[in-house]
Amino acid sequence: MRGRPGPDSRGETERQCAPDHDSSHETDQRETGTEGRDESHSYPGPSSPSERLTIAPDRKRSPGAGAFGPATPRASVLTDAEGVTAVRLARRSVEEALGAPRSDPALLTVPDSWSERRGAFVTWKEYPSGELRGCIGFPLPVRPLARAIPEASLAAALEDPRFPPVRADELRRLTVEVSALTVPVEVPRAPPADMIRAVVVGRDGLIVDGHGTSGLLLPQVAPEQGWSAEELLEGTCEKAGLPPRAWRDASVHVRRFEAEVFHERSPGGPVERAVAATAADGRPARRR
Repeated sequence: MRGRPGPDSRGETERQCAPDHDSSHETDQRETGTEGRDESHSYPGPSSPSERLTIAPDRKRSPGAGAFGPATPRASVLTDAEGVTAVRLARRSVEEALGAPRSDPALLTVPDSWSERRGAFVTWKEYPSGELRGCIGFPLPVRPLARAIPEASLAAALEDPRFPPVRADELRRLTVEVSALTVPVEVPRAPPADMIRAVVVGRDGLIVDGHGTSGLLLPQVAPEQGWSAEELLEGTCEKAGLPPRAWRDASVHVRRFEAEVFHERSPGGPVERAVAATAADGRPARRR
């Protein structure tokens, strides 16, 4: 029997917040305007809500056909060193916004490659319980990564509608996680068994949209929940407010994406890459 993801599971879409359990990020999709390439490496405060996706569990909109575009081939979105920078940038943006002392005084150098638009999500969690404190992000590449990370971090900490804004004195008790996403691509319509085979647990996150609603789960969700590929498809449908088997409906679109995930082991502490692993029973598991 598939359980619903906990507060830390991830589902998202143009800007998103995560659900109320310990392992989940749920998403609602709202279209955002495009913008020109931004070569600036400064990180501003949050953009207006209309430019980002916010999770509204009772009001969801589909991004429409063709909104996700083609996939961008790549070996890795972020190197390990860039992952550290991403996490430090996410934390520093909130520290500076709240006037909190810097946990790491080192100068942050943002790679030139981060002028490229990428989707990104930022998750704040209580330490050491791992309880969700906020999760918002951009599932689509509508911002240069150098802007998407701090904007998502500020929104997750200060604007997630399910939680009060994070206070400066809380930061020393919170960890931050950054997920950098690839561009979602369509899972071709095929017999159910073939669609299930096209989804790889531990690699793929999913976006389901149809019947005027949409939902997203990050790649971390299925391994953390011990789900199969079919359960991931069903869980994403449920996040969209659709019946679990709605992905079999030809009018419902399924898209998959990948993510490079980096998180702090402790508040302001060492940063590590979250690596997908396989449990002894052959079911996917996430090694942290």
